[in-house]
Amino acid sequence: MEFCQWEKVRPAAAEIYQAMGSGRAPGNPQVAQVVEKLARQAEDFIRARAVYRVVSVQPGGHDRVILDANLPFRCNPHFFRGADWACVAVATIGPSLEREAGRLLARGDVLEGFVLDAVGTAALDEVVGLLRSKLAAEHAGLGFQLGYTLSPGCQAIPLEEQGVVFSLLDAEQIEVALNESFLMIPVKSSSAVIPLGKELSLRSSVTYACAICNMHNRCQFSRT
Repeated sequence: MEFCQWEKVRPAAAEIYQAMGSGRAPGNPQVAQVVEKLARQAEDFIRARAVYRVVSVQPGGHDRVILDANLPFRCNPHFFRGADWACVAVATIGPSLEREAGRLLARGDVLEGFVLDAVGTAALDEVVGLLRSKLAAEHAGLGFQLGYTLSPGCQAIPLEEQGVVFSLLDAEQIEVALNESFLMIPVKSSSAVIPLGKELSLRSSVTYACAICNMHNRCQFSRT
């Protein structure tokens, strides 16, 4: 299992607006000023870390693959066609930002609390993107390519499969836990399974699989 961290993560303004559900541009100058201010301040609250592990992947039937030789993982196996390995990961920006956003909301600073929460969402997306870049660099010399970033609860993967991801990692190393409802604590955390292979059927250079997610037509955060 590998551990990594990033000292400074500051998402672009367009990504923050996207996380706010307002497209990729500011709605008005006041919002733009708040976004710029909180994007700077958020650096003090973000602690970007990830743990990951590369495991074997094998076909397991019409609705699953087998990870690490013996762990069934329910999914659409088409994502893994041509994959020899899969990277299983958990990433987080820690709990401080969401606590500060909650504090702002509780005292009535609704706009600032909302924007800071969106900054956290965009920052977490960037952390997952940084992890993908690290994986791509590590495996480029071997001729491996990356598939889509798949997460339990999306891409027709049952949320309960979080249990499989966490069974393969020591997420406590980055202070992330899984509750009884298979949700991660802190909230600004993300799990991922990324296929790796030399002849992948579905290759991707993007962080998230919005274009092939079954909710992309209804999701305000979709990038398609």
